[in-house]
Amino acid sequence: MVRGAMESPRLAGLPLTRRISGVIHALLYIMDGQLEKAAKCHDDILRLGAEMGAPQAAAVYAAWSGPRLSGYLGWGGEGLRRLEEWGQAFGLSVPDHIRAYYLACGGRTAEVVTILDEAANHYAAEPERTRHTFGALVLLLETAVLAKHTRAAEVLFNMLVGAAYKTTGVANPTCVARHLGGAATLLGRYQEARKHYEEAIRVATDMRFRPELALARLELAELLLEHHPKERANALEHIDFAISEFRDMKMRPWLERALRHKEILKA
Repeated sequence: MVRGAMESPRLAGLPLTRRISGVIHALLYIMDGQLEKAAKCHDDILRLGAEMGAPQAAAVYAAWSGPRLSGYLGWGGEGLRRLEEWGQAFGLSVPDHIRAYYLACGGRTAEVVTILDEAANHYAAEPERTRHTFGALVLLLETAVLAKHTRAAEVLFNMLVGAAYKTTGVANPTCVARHLGGAATLLGRYQEARKHYEEAIRVATDMRFRPELALARLELAELLLEHHPKERANALEHIDFAISEFRDMKMRPWLERALRHKEILKA
């Protein structure tokens, strides 16, 4: 197995096409809610990259789907362990913003504080000096919400709230408005949060982005239950939809979360 940093000339052309093909399949499966198939594509990308002596390229392509699958399927600490083992084998490091997201998904929120503090300090002082791509900024915002890091959430929210982009594109695709809704909720801006969640539902519906639609409806339901108790019936409708979708897509952590709300409502 070749483990050099550079790909050999013989790996150009068809092998690259095969890797990109795997990435596109993974992303399409993610949007369609076929997450087990997407996870297999993710693993195949890493395996193929190693076999062809191009682990760095494979790691880049796998990062287009890996974090999102972690969030949907609850890989969390296990996903990070696998990623770090892969990196150690080939002398690669996991970028801080991706590492922080995996940790937050695994509930290890105390370990992401330093990364979020650094991002908040940098962007509060110099918002025009962007260290991250747009997608990475959205991932940091999502991580800040998961970790309940209000300062980072506020700084990143203010940077992203006026963005024209509705999604993060092909790299780690997600619905931007859903994370703006999560940040606004964390910051106590409940009316603003509702508008973002409703926008996320429109975008995800138009795109046929199943996981994001189910998540946006669940998170809107949680907002309604907490701050608009008179809309309990509306919230229950969103929760029932989310439960059905999470069960079908095998999004176990989210299914359990939605079911807890259902049990509370029955009590």
